[in-house]
Amino acid sequence: MLWYLQRKGMNIHYARRYVNEFMFDLLHNKDVPFKQKVWAWKRGFHPERITRYGLTDENHRDYMSEFEYYKQSSFKNAGYNWWIEDKLLFRYVMEPFKQFLPAYYFAMYKHVVRGLPDLPADVEQDLNGVMALLRSKGTLAAKAIKGARGKGFHRLAWEDGRYRVDHDALDEKAFKAFLQGLHNYIITDYVVCHPDLRRIYPHTPNAVRLITIHDPDEGTKITGSFIRFGTSRSGFVDNASAGGLFCGVDLRDGRIFDPKQYMGKQIVPAPVHPETGVPVEGHIPHWDLILQQGVRIGDFLSFLPYLTYDLVATEDGFKILEINSHGALSHLQPFYPFFKDPYQRKLFGR
Repeated sequence: MLWYLQRKGMNIHYARRYVNEFMFDLLHNKDVPFKQKVWAWKRGFHPERITRYGLTDENHRDYMSEFEYYKQSSFKNAGYNWWIEDKLLFRYVMEPFKQFLPAYYFAMYKHVVRGLPDLPADVEQDLNGVMALLRSKGTLAAKAIKGARGKGFHRLAWEDGRYRVDHDALDEKAFKAFLQGLHNYIITDYVVCHPDLRRIYPHTPNAVRLITIHDPDEGTKITGSFIRFGTSRSGFVDNASAGGLFCGVDLRDGRIFDPKQYMGKQIVPAPVHPETGVPVEGHIPHWDLILQQGVRIGDFLSFLPYLTYDLVATEDGFKILEINSHGALSHLQPFYPFFKDPYQRKLFGR
């Protein structure tokens, strides 16, 4: 099967992943009848997508399947993707837009600590400097330079005279040992979202995913968006697959719509946050600014025609946490079927 998938244009890493996912669905997925599994596989989809997207014979070509997503030809930023996938390099590439990034303070390489462009001049470039800055700021974020999907992320805090890493309180010796163990990490500001979004859930960034396509004839276009809200199951990240909520965002005015959540293996409506009891509704603050700068950045990074931004609307604007070169589509397509957009069809040859 690997040989066949590679002949069809899939790179070896994703071919292995596709086979593993196929075998899991075949042997362990009891939630989808076998006939429906075969229908989905023939069209390149995971069987679970039938209900997630509402797939039918009439509409399935509006959606990008896993088979298409994993093909080498779908990697539209190949050659320049490292500009944004390396979180340290990303800060330097985005220098013209640094006001829309969290402050970058330190790079950590085992026992080596290096200051980054936003480190105050009076802070030492060593572990004691990291700890002093944390005591001053109250919270910081530690991110793996190559991390993705919330992996390699830690919330660092100084609270009630104790250091904290995520939920764990540490004394000074243990916290310093934790810092010494960080390799290929950056230390940045911990971004706090706008109060209107924090009201729905206060313990995660509640990040917005924004999609841009750079069209060679018409420039950058915004093609889709959704927002995630965390829960106690997702920890300090808001990854929907880890237990968070995900909702569409109307491109016209930033309105939040159709909130959903995993309930076991099923996706169910979530009109009210299950823990705070607050209705999941409203508008993304500073939406016009987000759209305006998304277009500017897309034009600036025109060598990267397909970008997926993770950003947080804050009290006075927004901050970009990262930009992905080949962002997953499973939480976007319930709201914005990929190939319904003309610019995405054009770029991906549909």
